[in-house]
Amino acid sequence: FKMKRRKGYQRTQGHRQPYTKIQVDSIS
Repeated sequence: FKMKRRKGYQRTQGHRQPYTKIQVDSIS
């Protein structure tokens, strides 16, 4: 999935691992 719908996606670009999952779960 693409995390560019949030400005925080840029930070996750470095390591799109479980971190991205947690982020999406948090903002979702």
